[in-house]
Amino acid sequence: MDADPSLIKVEQPREETSGPSLIEFEQTRANHFFLCSKCRTHIVLSKATKWIDPVANERFFEDEVVNVKVAGEDKKWQENSRTYVEVFCLGCENVLGKQTIAVESENVISKKGRYCLSLPKLIMWDGIRLLYAHSCQPVYDDPSSLKNSSATDDEQETTSS
Repeated sequence: MDADPSLIKVEQPREETSGPSLIEFEQTRANHFFLCSKCRTHIVLSKATKWIDPVANERFFEDEVVNVKVAGEDKKWQENSRTYVEVFCLGCENVLGKQTIAVESENVISKKGRYCLSLPKLIMWDGIRLLYAHSCQPVYDDPSSLKNSSATDDEQETTSS
């Protein structure tokens, strides 16, 4: 079976740490994907979206999510006949959303193993530039760089005023 051409395996851990190797997606016009808004670790291809909840500002994905870790069963909680655990970014430990680990009856939205990621915790590469995933507004820093800039977006907006 051939590997997905939109993936590149990074063999060296980022920033010379002893952390795990991370998967990165190719930064092309055709490849749209989500990244952690805090450290810019690549998380999931946009085309892997299974469902969008515009009210809760969440997107649902199956098993195509990469560079995340899931909290242990000791950290689970129940909500609306579903059991969840938190999902964290491997790059910075930022909470990105939750994963359904049990559900009373599966349907289009509720499915065991499904990831529910919070859009305010993500940014998106749209093939041209970085956008805030929840608002589709441009991220104001180097648009060609997916690496975390030295100044935060708030600092950039303050200095450009």
